[in-house]
Amino acid sequence: MKEELRRSRFGSSGQWRRIVWMGMLKAAKNDPKFKAHLKRFFRAGLKHKEVIRRVKEEYLSNLLIRQLEVEERIKEFPYDTKRRTASGEVAKPKIKFAFKTLRRRLSILEVDALAM
Repeated sequence: MKEELRRSRFGSSGQWRRIVWMGMLKAAKNDPKFKAHLKRFFRAGLKHKEVIRRVKEEYLSNLLIRQLEVEERIKEFPYDTKRRTASGEVAKPKIKFAFKTLRRRLSILEVDALAM
């Protein structure tokens, strides 16, 4: 992928810019917020490399936030995170869980992780 987008492979820098612009818009076609974000960067007159760097930086910071949220949920995994004590802590039952319950809670955790 990196090799395909090298400027030296295109006849002019204008052609390279059009390819990058179209590729980014194509990647953002199903996400109107991301598309608006890209357009805002391009209208600001930033160079294409700077736009790519900023988008990548923002994506990685969002990804890190999601990973931290998932890690936090995994710490409480075997317990039902919906049930809390009066102080707001997760209620930890005194019983051992069956595999069926653990599998169900793991699947809920995976669905939540994908939804973030």
